[in-house]
Amino acid sequence: MRIKYEDIARKAEQISSDRAKIADVLIKAQEKAEMILQEAKEKAIEERKKLSELTEQEKEKLVDMKREIKALKQEITKTLKKYEFDLEKVVEFASENIESMEGLSEDDSNDDTPEEEDEISDVILEEIMEEYASKSNT
Repeated sequence: MRIKYEDIARKAEQISSDRAKIADVLIKAQEKAEMILQEAKEKAIEERKKLSELTEQEKEKLVDMKREIKALKQEITKTLKKYEFDLEKVVEFASENIESMEGLSEDDSNDDTPEEEDEISDVILEEIMEEYASKSNT
């Protein structure tokens, strides 16, 4: 009976020892899981922060691009208005000169061939452009 008792006591002690080992393993596993979870949370927070900073930088770039596009639109509009104004002046100047030259050309237009008339028109247009250019430069 004593042998049985010692055998049962050894088994109880072995079971108690195994339970303690299992408890230690479970505690260590839980601690490790908590540590992994904490590291994952920290990484997620860090990644979120990086993404937030990157998003902010991209937003700033977008704002800069929009500003640049707006400035370019304004510059283009200004340039087009200037060209429109210059073109109006050229047309006005050409109309005035053509009217004054029509009176002169009516006297000798009967003798000119179509090629000669084109050459005369080209010469007149060149003179108008040169005169306008000299006036716009001053």
